[in-house]
Amino acid sequence: MDASPSSTDRALSSVVSTVLLVAVVLFAAAGVGLFVFDLGQSATASPPPKAAFETANTSSGVAITYSGGEPADPSRLRVVVDDPDGTVSSGTWDTLGGTASDGQVTAGDSLTLSGSDGDETLQLIWESADGGGSYPLLSWTGTGGAGTPSYTFQGTTSTGDGFGDAIEFSAEAWDARGRYGDSAGGGSTELQIRDGGNNPLATTGHDWSAGTEESFSLRYYSSNSTAVLTVDGDTVSSASVTDPGDRFTVTVKARSSSPPSSQSVTVDSLALNGSSIGATDGISEDGTTGSADQQYLLVEPGNADLSDGFVITGTVTFDWAGGTPNSETLAFTIDFEQP
Repeated sequence: MDASPSSTDRALSSVVSTVLLVAVVLFAAAGVGLFVFDLGQSATASPPPKAAFETANTSSGVAITYSGGEPADPSRLRVVVDDPDGTVSSGTWDTLGGTASDGQVTAGDSLTLSGSDGDETLQLIWESADGGGSYPLLSWTGTGGAGTPSYTFQGTTSTGDGFGDAIEFSAEAWDARGRYGDSAGGGSTELQIRDGGNNPLATTGHDWSAGTEESFSLRYYSSNSTAVLTVDGDTVSSASVTDPGDRFTVTVKARSSSPPSSQSVTVDSLALNGSSIGATDGISEDGTTGSADQQYLLVEPGNADLSDGFVITGTVTFDWAGGTPNSETLAFTIDFEQP
């Protein structure tokens, strides 16, 4: 019997070989496709959250507080510390004991670096979850002691009647303000950040209490063009502001119309970057001062470049009696000149 392969066997073997070769090629192509797709995915880094942070020296150590913005994963926030004393370590927000509401870092959450004494240098960095990159969110250099300001105000102040921005500036960059809007009804637009055309960029609510002095802060972060206004724990922020010029005004408004029978606004204890702006560090209006229902304080820092970032702090008091204020009869506004 002839054991050599027939022409039919050889033809069948050729077909099988061709099918197997095609299968191998398809499988290899599929593998390459998956590999390339995976590379494409990993090459795209997840962007950092739009967020604003602030720092302060406290008796317990340097505190970092999330002022406002998008929620952030605490495991992606890394604090890199350079400490001459070697007592403060670097780490992520969660491993260093920072708070995180519902598993995310949101406005009001904070981290205190225990053992810090104010002579450290630190960076807060966002690390992409896919390893695609890292982004600095905050840099801070200590001044060598808790509460010691690194800046001393050397500028000038002056006062006048009317809206400060309209009188002093040829153009306005942006402003931040607090007002008695619809507070009696659980107001939602009591705190605002607006552009140079007075168009709201961000708003939030605040419940005013007659005669109560409330602390406020206004921060500008040049790295991400973010402004954050906080009044007694309520915060509004916008990442759409422009660089401010070299001057700002603080305007207070209290209309003389009634009801109520009396009303007033007082802004006091103003400080720039931790330094008092001088003897005239406040302004008030009760609807009878001067020739207008508004008074303003013009601040010209002189030795501070506001476009590099700043913090303005102070207190504000809305007071009224004999009725409820109408919408916007009480307000204070901090306006910045357009460069």
